[in-house]
Amino acid sequence: MPYIKKEYRNILNKDIGYLIGTLSHVRKEDVDGMVNYTLTKILDGVYGSGGYEVYNRLMGVLECVKHEYYRRKISDYEDEKIAENGDIY
Repeated sequence: MPYIKKEYRNILNKDIGYLIGTLSHVRKEDVDGMVNYTLTKILDGVYGSGGYEVYNRLMGVLECVKHEYYRRKISDYEDEKIAENGDIY
């Protein structure tokens, strides 16, 4: 879960803000690859070349990020589109 203590957020947010600022000025056709590269470098730096247990934890983190982002951001968008265009079911 991304709900960490405020003191940890304060430590991380400056650098995260710098990355967001850098990536927000990238051409649309390049930004996806750059975000992928950035996340891959972070994951490799944190999880390194661990064994099965480490890689399994990493995959769990990525899966949770995906689900939480969908739950908090994308599902609201989908609900708006259902209201706008009608439901499929």
